[in-house]
Amino acid sequence: MNAAMFQTEIQRIEKLLYRIARAYLNNEQDAEDAVQDALIRAWEK
Repeated sequence: MNAAMFQTEIQRIEKLLYRIARAYLNNEQDAEDAVQDALIRAWEK
């Protein structure tokens, strides 16, 4: 997967990822950090 494909896919699911993280963590900042960390790890893999 190239960078453009990855970015397109992330734009499609980013809000869903955030909502899931927010539901689990009950904290806006922690949810944002968790999503960012997950996306960085996904790109690295």
